[in-house]
This record gives sequence, C-alpha cells and structure tokens, in this order.
Amino acid sequence: MFSELLSALRAALMEESGVLGRVYEGFDGLPVSEKAAPACVLLPGDVRLQSPIPDSGDGVVPFEARFALVLLDAPDTPGSVLQDRLFDTAIPALQAVGAQLFSGSCPLPKADPLLGRIALRGEFVLRGLYTASQEVSA
Repeated sequence: MFSELLSALRAALMEESGVLGRVYEGFDGLPVSEKAAPACVLLPGDVRLQSPIPDSGDGVVPFEARFALVLLDAPDTPGSVLQDRLFDTAIPALQAVGAQLFSGSCPLPKADPLLGRIALRGEFVLRGLYTASQEVSA
C-alpha cells in the first residue's frame, strides 16, 4: 500500500523535475554529495491504520501516512528559492494526484556543511482510505 502511494507521489514530483531537479527516494544508498543539485528527496515515514469503517462491505480502512520531502540545492542558493519550490511547485504537484496535505511543518532552509547543500525539509501527513482490494485513495 505505502509503496504505491510513494510511487504516485514520486511520479507527480518527477513531472516537475524542471523546477525541482532530480527526484530521489530516501534510503536509496546514494550519498547526498552525489545527488544532483537541485534535487528532491522523498522520505517515507510511519503509516497508521484506523479501525475499519463499519458496514463498508469491502474492508475500508482509514489511514494516515507520514512522509518528508527534502529539497536540496547548492549552498549559495537563497533559502527563499527553496521555499518557493516547495510551496509553488512541490505541494501543488502532490495535490494534483489527490494527496490531501492535512498537516505539516517546514522550518527555515539551512546550509548543511556535512551535505555540502542547503536543505529544506517539509513533513506531511496524508490521509486516505485503504481497501481490502489493495486500492489506495488519498
């Protein structure tokens, strides 16, 4: 279920690669220093299932899926550029595939000397319905 959701989110972000740069999935084994700049990294988080909806017939289960989106760029890139990419491009791309961003946080971008990049990390919670037929709707 969650891999399908991440694939849909990744595909939506890849459509905006002209603005966001290459899209990577977290934990891909590629060091950050080797990731292109600009880049976007999609990091999976927790999935929480709730009690099935009574009388749904096909086992509809509400869920919450947490993920983070990290935008990376060269250290001399202004932080406002990354914020614009997040709010003007990344979030609308995710919403275009039906992702409903119910909550999130986005601290100020900061240069990370260990990564050799400026990074902006946004954390989000998606809510949707999971059915026994393995279909996911967010």
